[in-house]
Amino acid sequence: TLIRTDDGGEHWTRIPMEEAGTDSLLGVTWLGGDHFIAYGAFGLYFDSVDAGRTWQRHILVNDEFDRHISQVIQVGSTLVLAAESGTLLRSDDGGTTWTTITSPYQGSYFGATLLKSGALVVFGMRGNVYRSTDLGATWTKIPLDTTVSLMSGRQLADGRLLLVGNAGLLAES
Repeated sequence: TLIRTDDGGEHWTRIPMEEAGTDSLLGVTWLGGDHFIAYGAFGLYFDSVDAGRTWQRHILVNDEFDRHISQVIQVGSTLVLAAESGTLLRSDDGGTTWTTITSPYQGSYFGATLLKSGALVVFGMRGNVYRSTDLGATWTKIPLDTTVSLMSGRQLADGRLLLVGNAGLLAES
């Protein structure tokens, strides 16, 4: 289900997403202006250019792509997609076409964040964290003494990176 508001949350409107069927949407990313994308289970990927009033489904990579998409972030004019089974993709044309980024890890990614330095951090199952300063051409494993899955991350105004995970995990860099 997708809902949207035009008045700061006073009133909400449900947006029909019949093409999603019963599969879950896992996130929405704002790309600027009225452009949004929504993504989720089994390769669901939708695009809206009218501030979320209507959505168009797109196929990523090919018809067989069925990875659960955890997050899509914007890195300058590039989109980076993190998904299950070690799937990392990038698009340099706003999501029309996607290419595979060689992944340093074959487990599932649950998120990604862009640091102020321009570095990209991806994270997921079993406490795995990887950092790239070249949009995924090369990766450095960041050691983290846990096997807990990491679910979300954010860089704070003071530069610290926080990653949160299952079982109340809070990791700080």
